[in-house]
Amino acid sequence: MEISLALVYALLAAFVVSLMAFVGLLYKLMSAERLKTLLPWVLALAIGVLLGNAFFHLIPEAVLEVHRVGGVMVWVMGGILFFMVLEKSCIWYQLDTHRKAAIKPIGYLNLVGDGIHNFIDGMVIAGSFMIGPELGLATTMAILLHELPQELGDTGTLIFSGYPPAKVVKINFLVGLSSLLGVGVVFLMREVVAIKPVYLLALTAGGFIYMAIGNLLPALLQEGKQRPKTLIYQFLVLLLAVMMVFGLQNGGHHHEEAHISNSAIPMGKSYSGLKLLPSK
Repeated sequence: MEISLALVYALLAAFVVSLMAFVGLLYKLMSAERLKTLLPWVLALAIGVLLGNAFFHLIPEAVLEVHRVGGVMVWVMGGILFFMVLEKSCIWYQLDTHRKAAIKPIGYLNLVGDGIHNFIDGMVIAGSFMIGPELGLATTMAILLHELPQELGDTGTLIFSGYPPAKVVKINFLVGLSSLLGVGVVFLMREVVAIKPVYLLALTAGGFIYMAIGNLLPALLQEGKQRPKTLIYQFLVLLLAVMMVFGLQNGGHHHEEAHISNSAIPMGKSYSGLKLLPSK
């Protein structure tokens, strides 16, 4: 496939993936009172999606790429610490400038983490279309599958942080366009350096873990601390979200396997839904 045609296909595919942000319009259809009642359940969904993506998607793919668990986990820990410092910096900035915290820091963390995640998706899409249109299409379909629960969780997190539902969809879409930047980087740098997003995967996983455990879970426990029965049901929703991400990711891996040498892909490998194994 010619590079120019591959670039067009990759950009179109990345743009389609960014359109998944509009699933957040489901929240806009609800009244403010209904949304307030639903919010704790949305938090449970978001926690499950974040943890599922981190432990069943990002970390395993990073380990599969470098075959070094210790090295990957260092970057996961770095991601946790980076997002913790980023959150505290937002809080300190608001305190130092006496600004009213209209938006909770978790909202900014979510946008940063999702932006990195979408950027990596764009890199993956670009690398797969460089090999061929069939692999590019299969990769795009796999990414769309795991983006559905991700966008539902992201929208819920941003609403919880203080963004109005209507604005959340627009912001999520703009952040989703970072996948186009990922495509551009891979094509621009293809002759200069082999780009491997493996450590970005681990860094993003650390961010997702911090957001889930450090922010959203305490908020969920606070919401349900006087209603143990409700908290149990919310935990089941969380578990269901984790299982959903695991099922989509596992199903994507078994849907189509491509045994391709890692060296054949400019960015290292395609990780989203396709098992790309090193040549023997």
